[in-house]
Amino acid sequence: MLVAKAKQGWGGFALLVLTVAFCFAVSSVPTPLYPLYIQAWQAPPSAIGDVFAIYMVAVLLTLLCLGRVSDTYGRLRVVLVALCCVLTGIALSAFSINVTMLLVARAITGLGNGLLTTAATIALIDAHPTGDKRIASIAMASGIAVGFGLGPLLGGLVAQAGFYPLITAYVPVFLVIAACAFGVWRYSKTVRPDSGFVRRPLSMRPELSLAGGANRKPFVLACLGGFANYATGCCYFSLLPALMFGALPWKGPLVMGLAFLPMAFLTLAIQISQRNVEPFKGLGIGLLSHVMAALCMLIGVLPFGTPLALFVGIVFLSMGQSYSFMCSATIANLASDPARRAANMSTYFLSAYLGASVPPMVVGRMADGLGLVRALTLYGSLLAITVAILTYLSFSWSKRRWLT
Repeated sequence: MLVAKAKQGWGGFALLVLTVAFCFAVSSVPTPLYPLYIQAWQAPPSAIGDVFAIYMVAVLLTLLCLGRVSDTYGRLRVVLVALCCVLTGIALSAFSINVTMLLVARAITGLGNGLLTTAATIALIDAHPTGDKRIASIAMASGIAVGFGLGPLLGGLVAQAGFYPLITAYVPVFLVIAACAFGVWRYSKTVRPDSGFVRRPLSMRPELSLAGGANRKPFVLACLGGFANYATGCCYFSLLPALMFGALPWKGPLVMGLAFLPMAFLTLAIQISQRNVEPFKGLGIGLLSHVMAALCMLIGVLPFGTPLALFVGIVFLSMGQSYSFMCSATIANLASDPARRAANMSTYFLSAYLGASVPPMVVGRMADGLGLVRALTLYGSLLAITVAILTYLSFSWSKRRWLT
C-alpha cells in the first residue's frame, strides 16, 4: 500500500480516475475508423474483427498471467509501465501501414490496459483520502465505462476533419495520456511505501477454477452472463460500424462517434444509481436489454429493416452493458469460494473476455464468405435466442432470493 507523506487530498484519486478513463478510451477510439481502414487497406471484415479481438485477448492474457505483478513491484510503478505500453500502442496505431502492424499496436495497448486494470484498482483505494473500497470500485468501473463510450467520439471528431484521419484521430488521447503519465510520476514522488506492504514473489501462472457446492450453478450463470455481455457489445463496436457507414444517410467518422456517445453517460448513470439492485434481477434486466439489442441488430441489417434501428440497439446495449457487467461480476464474487476467490474470479474474467474475442473473429470470417449482412443476421438470431434463455434463468434465480 502507498501512503501520502502528508494529509492526502483528492488530487491523486482524481488523476488516476482520469488516467483510467482515457486509457480505456483508447480501446474504442478506432471504432469509427474501421470503415476507413477497410477502404484504405482493402481489408476484409475478418481483419477488422481480428483487430478488435486481439486487444481483448491481450487484456485477458495480461489479467491472467500478470494480474498480480503490482504485488511485487508496487501499484504506481506498474501503472507507469502500463501507461508507457498504452502510449507505445497509440503511436504504433497512428503510424500503422497495414493490418499486421495495427494488430501489434492493439496487442501492446491491450497489454497496457490489462496491467492498468489490476494496478489502478488497488492504487485508487490507496489514493482515496479514507481508503473507501466501495467508492474506489465505483470510480474504476465508471472510468472504464465513460472512457469506452467517449473513445469513438474522440476518434470520430478529429477524423471528421479529413486531415490524415488514421493518424490525427489518435493525437488527442496520446497527449492527454502523456500528461497523465507525467502527473502519475509526480504523484508517485509524494507517497511512500507503507510498512505493512509485503512484497510477494512474482508469479505468472494462471489460476482457474469453478465455484463448488451449491454456488456452482449461479457462478456458471454469472460466467455465461459475462460472456453474453461482451459477445453482444463487441460485435457492435467492431463490425457494425462498417455496415452503418454505408447504410446511413449521414456520412463520416463523427456520425459513428456520436452514435456511441449515449453509452458513456447512460452506463455511468445506471452503474451509480442501480449499484444496490438485486444481482440476479439486475443480470436479468441486462440480458433482456441485450436481447433487444440483438433484435435491433436484425432489424437494422435485414433488407426490410432500417439502419436507424442500430441506434436504438446502442441504447439497449448501453443498458445491457451496465447491468450485465455489474451484476454478473457481483454474483461471481458472492458465489466464489473464499479460499479460491482469485482463481474463481479469473475464471469469470476468462469467460467474459472470451465473449469479447471469439465472436468478432468468428463473425468476421463468416462475413468473408457469406457477406456482412448475412453473417450478422445469423449471429444476431443465435445471440437473441441464447441470451433469452439466460435471461429466463436469471429471473428464475432472482425469485429464489439466493444470497440476500
